[in-house]
Amino acid sequence: MVEQFTRRENEIAKHLCLGKSEKMIASELFIDFETVHTHTRNMRKKIGGNNAVDIVRTFILSLENPKHFFAAIAFLCIQFLVISVDITIKVRRVPRLTKTETYSRWRTSKGLKTHYC
Repeated sequence: MVEQFTRRENEIAKHLCLGKSEKMIASELFIDFETVHTHTRNMRKKIGGNNAVDIVRTFILSLENPKHFFAAIAFLCIQFLVISVDITIKVRRVPRLTKTETYSRWRTSKGLKTHYC
């Protein structure tokens, strides 16, 4: 437990260590998403961090037995690599079909002949 965090902040930090998103944490703790976001923002301010990775790292290092969070440590390393390498992936967008093209493809897929006047 991080001493400078409140009880609720420590609870949210533990959920972050388990790889849960802020929305998942909010639904499990029966609180609003904005409340979870505010808690994570306050935690980042307290430790001088920039993202959830810093919160997770601080929380894990404060534990007496951090072996319980081995999967979180592996996830943390992967996330750090992705952030530091800054991989940009370009996604090609599929062109939209007009209603006529969509109808023609549907008829063709059903084995029906398309008749044009």
